[in-house]
Amino acid sequence: MKEFKYRSPMVGAFNLKTPVRFYEYMPKDNPEPGEVEKRVIFECFANAYNPSSKDMETLSSKGIDVAKSITIQIRDTVGDYHPSNKHYFQLDAPYVSGESYQVQSVSVDLENRNYIKIIGTMCL
Repeated sequence: MKEFKYRSPMVGAFNLKTPVRFYEYMPKDNPEPGEVEKRVIFECFANAYNPSSKDMETLSSKGIDVAKSITIQIRDTVGDYHPSNKHYFQLDAPYVSGESYQVQSVSVDLENRNYIKIIGTMCL
């Protein structure tokens, strides 16, 4: 009998179809309080999908509403960009156009170490 060996689903460049833009808010130049100006930090293509049950557990343990969250997968930037929970991102897709998401969790994809998994929640 042949031994069963699990093979994870293949993820390649053909899955990275959604343009994504990472940015951060910058303080105003005037004496008024607040942060409104955004500075684009990094742009790339991503694989966007609904959060898995593991992702939802991660968010709910932080007390974050999982209904308005999304998970994206980007290629490892090899030091060009380090995602942080102080950063935000926007997807250039018809179903989420114009919506901003705050980075909540960043982890290396354990199945394929060439990719980074980012969980974000919608900003109000």
